[in-house]
Amino acid sequence: MNISYTEPLSRSWERMKSMLFRPFQIETWFVVGFSEFLAGLFGHTGSLAKLGNPLRSHGSHPMDVRAEQALDRVRDAVLKMLENPMVLAAIMAGVILLLMVGVALAWVSARAEFVFIDNVAHRRARITEPWRRFGRLGHSLFLWRAVFSFAFILPLAFMLVPFAGTMMNVLHGGPLALPRFAAMAIGIGCGAAFAAVLAWWAWTMDTFVVPLMYRYDENATQAWARFWPLLRGRPGSFFAFTVFYVVVAIAAGIAAAIVGFGTCCIGLVLMIIPYIGNVVLLPLTLTSRALGPEFLAQFGPEWVVFPPAIDDDEPVAPPQPPTTQPVL
Repeated sequence: MNISYTEPLSRSWERMKSMLFRPFQIETWFVVGFSEFLAGLFGHTGSLAKLGNPLRSHGSHPMDVRAEQALDRVRDAVLKMLENPMVLAAIMAGVILLLMVGVALAWVSARAEFVFIDNVAHRRARITEPWRRFGRLGHSLFLWRAVFSFAFILPLAFMLVPFAGTMMNVLHGGPLALPRFAAMAIGIGCGAAFAAVLAWWAWTMDTFVVPLMYRYDENATQAWARFWPLLRGRPGSFFAFTVFYVVVAIAAGIAAAIVGFGTCCIGLVLMIIPYIGNVVLLPLTLTSRALGPEFLAQFGPEWVVFPPAIDDDEPVAPPQPPTTQPVL
């Protein structure tokens, strides 16, 4: 079986053009962009934290003494503040509120995933009807994501435990010895590698398993059971597609940056505004959403996610599961 990586991209691009530009209707952009905005609520971007240099001299330089005294005053003030039960209650209430908001956004995102992919599959712009129709699948995806999120605790522990131990030792006046620094570097490296594997697994879920949930109207566990034999039988093809996807994503990011700077930064400002940015970047995100299913369709008719182009008002019969297992 010959597997192409550029053909799915071409088909995804053509699907995007036929949906957004043939004809161009601004209401389509805003409706589909809203579904993509809701689906992206679960996603989050990383942040860069600036860490000061923990190395310091143990001499009697006045700057060192003043810095150490200032650090001691800040530490004492924080500890004294935490002794107040009202402060602790406010912190706990804030944490609980943030968790509740995060859970609500994750639930909305899971249901909107199927609204967005339904719009892409049928080249139309709808919100209410698919939102009701895919409630059960959205609930299953939400639960899978909630359980899977706990898997990131392990790489986080790999990174934080040696780092926290080393920093506590430095804050108490201890030196940053080479063994401690090496343990911190190894822990961060192992945690980052494990987190990358988990991130790839989550990306695979969104790129291939979610479309299969949509295709066969089955929950996340059933869709994984359907997809796993294919992934296990063709690991090289899916690894190569991952690399190809990353390259395309980098190229798309560069192109978006060029367009943004080429419009005197007006485009960049629009791209970072919530919802408006989703509408502006809709050609890229729509192509990206279609790329995984288009690649999956090369493995046989039972892996075709998108239905043939038909009239939007014509009822669509639900797909039937294949009666035989695919030949891998």
